[in-house]
Formats: sequence, C-alpha cells, structure tokens
Amino acid sequence: MRERLLKRLSRMSVMESTEIPDLDVNDLMASIQDDVEKLFNTRQGTVLISDSFGLPDFSQLMNGYAEPDVDYIRRALTDALRSFEPRLAAIEVSAAKKKEDLDVLRFALNASFNYKQQDLPFNVNVLLHDDGSVSLE
Repeated sequence: MRERLLKRLSRMSVMESTEIPDLDVNDLMASIQDDVEKLFNTRQGTVLISDSFGLPDFSQLMNGYAEPDVDYIRRALTDALRSFEPRLAAIEVSAAKKKEDLDVLRFALNASFNYKQQDLPFNVNVLLHDDGSVSLE
C-alpha cells in the first residue's frame, strides 16, 4: 500500500517519525520512488501546500543547456528532496554521463532511508526529458 504525501505529512506531524513500521521494505521503496517522481513532475507554484513544492520549469533549458544549467538543475533536484522528502537522508545528486539519448539529461540520485532502525540505500537515475518531464529508473 502506497501512502500519499499529504497523509504521510499529517501522520508525521503527530508521530514525529518518518518510519512506517507496517510497510515492508519493497513497499516503502516504491512509495518513496513514486513520491519523488511526483515531486519532480510538479512545477513550483502549482500546488496549495507550498509555492516552493516541486521543481522550476526546465523545458526552456533543454534546447541548449550548458554546464551552469546542469548544476542549477542538480541543485534544484537536491533542494526539492531535502525540503519535501523527509524519508531520504544523505542525499547526493550528480550529473550522470551522457548516453545516446540526446533529448534526455541524466542525474544519479544516491541517498539512504531508514527501515526498522537500519539505513538502506536508495539509488535511482533521474531522467529529465526535453519536454521538462522527469522519470526515474
């Protein structure tokens, strides 16, 4: 069962804990991945809970980005995770090596999450597509 972001935020404000003891580790990882993908596909200023929730619109950068643009996107991804995904710790986002996809900008997301008093790795690739959408693999 995947727990929605607002429900989790409400529960966490009461419990003061980010651990979800009734989920198994695979469900928790799937929930984190789903919420991260939704966070990254939300444009800032479009939701009521916070003007800073989500990411800036990067679609204009994808038509000819330079190294400073890549660093700006990397920082925006990192800041969004640190602000809105409290289950992740030790968050590191880095530009990944280019592959043959000319219309995709790749980043490596390496972090950890706590499951039953144990830190487990959360490592995914973040793909920023030329239309501004984001997917995880």
